Amino acid sequence: MRTMPQRNEAVRINRLRWWIATLTLVPGALAALLGRLDIGSGLAAGGLIMVLNLLGTQFSISRLLAGEALERIAAVIVWVGKFGMTAAFIMFLLYFHLVDPLALLIGLGALPASIVFDIFLFPVNKGEAKIP
Repeated sequence: MRTMPQRNEAVRINRLRWWIATLTLVPGALAALLGRLDIGSGLAAGGLIMVLNLLGTQFSISRLLAGEALERIAAVIVWVGKFGMTAAFIMFLLYFHLVDPLALLIGLGALPASIVFDIFLFPVNKGEAKIP
C-alpha cells in the first residue's frame, strides 16, 4: 500500500510571510520616500494585519489538531478573538485617518496575492513528490 508523503506546510507559510512583506513593505517604503506617508503606512498596516492573521490561524489550527482540551479552548479564543481585534485595529486606523483607505485595502489583499504567486512559483513544496 502506497502512503502519502508528509507535507511540510511550514515552508509554504514562511514563504507566504516573505511574499506579504515584499508586496507591502517595498511599495510602502517607496511611497513613504516619495512623501506619501499615508499610502506607505496603509500598505504596511495591511501587510502587518495579514501576517498577524496568518500567525493566528496557524496557531489555532495546530492547537485544534494536536492539543489537549485546554489548548483547544485557547485556540478557539484566539480564532474568534482575532476577528474582533482585526476589525478594531482597522477601525482605529481609519477613524483617526492614519492610513489611506485604498492603500490599506491593497495591503489587506497581499495575502491572497501571495498565495497565488506562491502556488504558481512553487507548485510542490521541496521534498514532496508528485503523485500521479
